[in-house]
Amino acid sequence: MKTSSILFSGATICLLVVATTMGSRWLDETRSRRASEQQSKAVADETAAQRGALAKDKPEVLRKLADMQAAGDHEGAIKLASRYRLAADAEIQAAYTRSVGKLSDTQTLARMSDLLTRGCVGIQAIAAARTMIDRARLAGEAVPTDSWRSERLDASEHFGAIRARLVELAEQKPIPAQNALLARLRGDHAPRLQPRVMYAVLSNEPDASKYLCVWRVTGNLPSSDTSGGRTIARPFEMVVWFGPSATERTLEHDLLRVSGL
Repeated sequence: MKTSSILFSGATICLLVVATTMGSRWLDETRSRRASEQQSKAVADETAAQRGALAKDKPEVLRKLADMQAAGDHEGAIKLASRYRLAADAEIQAAYTRSVGKLSDTQTLARMSDLLTRGCVGIQAIAAARTMIDRARLAGEAVPTDSWRSERLDASEHFGAIRARLVELAEQKPIPAQNALLARLRGDHAPRLQPRVMYAVLSNEPDASKYLCVWRVTGNLPSSDTSGGRTIARPFEMVVWFGPSATERTLEHDLLRVSGL
């Protein structure tokens, strides 16, 4: 009798546990379904409200968007267009996409300008000049650069030459340099600029030169005088330009002009 009572109690407890679990699951599913239905209704209501507002004010909204974009206020345009995102209007979405693209461009170019400001220094120009001289094997031994000098030039004055060089590289039809020494110093190195900066330069955008910097490096290389056995100095001048690299972490360099050596 006692055994039967125990078995009955155990079965009852099991049934209660199962019933409680199933009941809890049913409540959770019911709540989840109700929440989903409420969310769907809220989205549907908001969509209807946005479509209704846009149907009434669309010409004014488009005018405001155009004014903001013309003034360069793309953050404001994005906020305004976002108010009607659920309306799925093609013209509003196109305006939104344009402003997002413009804002992204602005932020990218600002980062590249900052990179150039931090990295484009005289010691970098001297290091680049020395690297090219070493690569071209123009110095037979270690040459001190302590006496070399660097002078920053106006990039806008050299923009045309830099752009021509990039066009030459972009077309993948390199034109042999008229100056054999220039070609030797450049070697196989082709500057790979950050894409947005490259586009700005190739498209000849206003102020594109501010994403580039140019330096004149001057100095002397030792040369042995075979007739007298003396070591003489060979003065040289190199004009080197820099721009943000495709990695957005360093600067690319290239040689514009060289004399001496």
